[in-house]
Amino acid sequence: IYNGADLVTFTADGDVLFNSANAKISGSSTSTGSFGVLKLGNYSQAYGISNLNTYYGILAGGATTIATRNVAIGNSALAAEDVGDRSVAIGYYTMTSQNSDSDNEVTGNTGVGYAVAYNNVTGQNNTYIGYQSGFGSTGYSNSSNTAVGYHSLYLNRTGTENVAIGKDSMRDAT
Repeated sequence: IYNGADLVTFTADGDVLFNSANAKISGSSTSTGSFGVLKLGNYSQAYGISNLNTYYGILAGGATTIATRNVAIGNSALAAEDVGDRSVAIGYYTMTSQNSDSDNEVTGNTGVGYAVAYNNVTGQNNTYIGYQSGFGSTGYSNSSNTAVGYHSLYLNRTGTENVAIGKDSMRDAT
């Protein structure tokens, strides 16, 4: 479609590109069939050879090669993980540095919030909820911790089996 400039472009791959910041689509549709996989902008349903991951966000799960059954929602969530399985990272920069050291190892980590468990690399079986909960220190990993609250277990390096609940709880424990 052309109006002095290309407003809509149809590619050879079947994509439809809208070349205007004010492009609008309207209409209605009825279907009784199946659509398969829904693909959205910045949605990476299957990096690597696995198709059992759910990733949404720029660089979310971006290093995945054989990792399976992970969920990463948010910019750079679970960005470094390539081979570890069964982790959930929800939030901007959440669990960004996680990178399992064994193929298809069950990491079992759950992080919800901004920059949660950001520096925890090979730690397993952690649950961190809240702004920068379990943020950690570069080059250290920790396992089997539960922390809920703003900056809870914030500086944890190698501590294990800790439970911290509340704002700044066990903030400086290492």
